[in-house]
Amino acid sequence: MVKLFPIVKKARGFFDVAAEKWPVCHEYTHLQSGTKWTVGPIMSSDDVLSTVATLQEAAAPGWLAGTRSR
Repeated sequence: MVKLFPIVKKARGFFDVAAEKWPVCHEYTHLQSGTKWTVGPIMSSDDVLSTVATLQEAAAPGWLAGTRSR
């Protein structure tokens, strides 16, 4: 996910809130599909947040999703 903001102050506010909230999302269930995901460590570097989410009990070859927010 990439978010664009015309005002630096609003961008910084979004980033700071995301950096605070992302770590609590260590495991979740997708509502529509019922699939269970485990979220890896949240990394922050150069004003970019990133993580990798792994689908649990996935059939081969599996599925992996990554996201980053700047």
